[in-house]
Amino acid sequence: MLKVTRFAHDQFPELQTHWTALQSGPEMTVFQSFQWFELVNEHFSRERLSRAVVRAVYYLVSDEQDTPVLIAPLRVHLLRLSPHHRRGVPLLG
Repeated sequence: MLKVTRFAHDQFPELQTHWTALQSGPEMTVFQSFQWFELVNEHFSRERLSRAVVRAVYYLVSDEQDTPVLIAPLRVHLLRLSPHHRRGVPLLG
């Protein structure tokens, strides 16, 4: 059975160990690395949009042995601000 754990924007550094284990796969690119998402996360935290409107969340999926299977970096839009910022949950980064 798979286990899903939610991490808020400010908990991002806690994902480094899990992310590093996943990014060592043969098909991974720099855009899937922890360092890349560290930059994305830093940029996201500087955005002028209120945290009440847009939030970054990360979901870690692990197997029975707590081995990471995937990390889903998501950007949650709670309100529609413009045609480019619709309500929804697109991937972050």
